[in-house]
Amino acid sequence: MSASTRYASLAELRQRLDLTGTETYSAAEDAVHGAVLDAVSQAIGAYCEDAFYLTDTGTVRYLTAEYPDILVVPSLVSIDSGGLVTDETNSGTYGRTWATTDYILWPDNAAALDPARPYTEVHVDWRTTGTQYTFPVGQRCVRITGRWGWPAVPPAVKEVCLLESLRMLQQLQAPSGIVASEELGRYIVAPAMHPTSAMMLRPFRRMTARVAVGR
Repeated sequence: MSASTRYASLAELRQRLDLTGTETYSAAEDAVHGAVLDAVSQAIGAYCEDAFYLTDTGTVRYLTAEYPDILVVPSLVSIDSGGLVTDETNSGTYGRTWATTDYILWPDNAAALDPARPYTEVHVDWRTTGTQYTFPVGQRCVRITGRWGWPAVPPAVKEVCLLESLRMLQQLQAPSGIVASEELGRYIVAPAMHPTSAMMLRPFRRMTARVAVGR
């Protein structure tokens, strides 16, 4: 990962580590803190089954449609002009280019929500302005070129990234995950994820249903 794919910045983590702003960090500490932010960002993405950073314009994804009128997509911010094309013959040749009047991004008004959300489906536009194409139901028969991810990292996801990064740095002192508490006279096993973090991420989890198919 890189700074552009982290869900919180090095500067934001430093603010939590040093509230006075008087600490000076070495290059080695920079590397450790960056690695922790990378690892926590990856863990959050895996937990939520989503990516909260924004890809560059012109990023290509190949997709398989299960329905002729609705295409479920990874988190999508925008489709480039002429960026939705389909393979009508299931031959690997993407010969049909869809106009922006041929499809509708769903959910409606996703970009106007707080926080702004990505689109998760592409629907055939059945209005009279559309050509009324349908998605070919076949493996990798849809190719979309656009920007993927989230318009911006949601504040709750950023806070979880910082909280879990601080926990990970603290656990470097106890890599087994077992922390001795002199005050309580007991050993504490640190949870895999702080309960507050799990609660804050719950609205952002995108669970994928998997159905076993017999042969």
